[in-house]
Amino acid sequence: MKKALSYFLLLFYSTYLFAQVGIETDLPQSALDINGDLTLRKELRLKGTSTTTGDPGQNGQVLFSQDGSNEPMWKFVEIPFLEQGQIQLKYSYAIVDEVGIQFASGPGDGVDLSTLGSPLTNAWTQIPGLQTTVEVNHPANKINLLFQSGVEMPNTYNSENSTSYFVRYACGVFMNDQLVALRGDQINGVNNKNAKNQAIYTLSYVLSDMPAGTYTLKVACRKIRTSTGGNYELAIGRALSSGTQVANNFMLSSNLKVDVMEYITND
Repeated sequence: MKKALSYFLLLFYSTYLFAQVGIETDLPQSALDINGDLTLRKELRLKGTSTTTGDPGQNGQVLFSQDGSNEPMWKFVEIPFLEQGQIQLKYSYAIVDEVGIQFASGPGDGVDLSTLGSPLTNAWTQIPGLQTTVEVNHPANKINLLFQSGVEMPNTYNSENSTSYFVRYACGVFMNDQLVALRGDQINGVNNKNAKNQAIYTLSYVLSDMPAGTYTLKVACRKIRTSTGGNYELAIGRALSSGTQVANNFMLSSNLKVDVMEYITND
């Protein structure tokens, strides 16, 4: 009888040591299986042993899973958690184009001003390679637009006089064929350079609180006017096809960068 009781106690003790514990479940799948909420009133410690209490982590660290192949660990998060009212980068788009556009010789359209909200018409020449689509999910947002391009005008040849040689132009960004960003500029010929003239054009603009939706972005430019008697050609985002080449399309390529940032809200 004593021998049988000893075997029973040993079996009970072994079962107690190695049994899985289930809370609100009759079939626990791990050493502790909780089918419900868990409330911790004090610390959560990792990698404890029978002789140590484990690591409670440091202020600002989060619990980091390693896919079950290794023990979880505490880690600092390099990207901070965002709270209501802060802004978060949601999408970032970048496009490069080397085809560009070229305006023929002539005086230009003579229209110095453009109005935000005006439609994309035939008065503008689009850079097709910079067209893209962006998503806006929340009406509280900021959209940062950055367009940059090389620009080239012809050789103005040697001149000892003080005449200014230039081509004036404007480029804009259109969203769903409506002008939302615009900047005019001018490229100047250099006297006595005896070669084509190059410049860099930059348009940087921030849109605020655009309605949620899908938008098609396009970049287009206009040649406005040239210096008197010049009637020069103009290339944007590429090299001029005529004359002696001193730059190529890669050197004068254009790019469009779009960042969509949205505010963190509780809705």
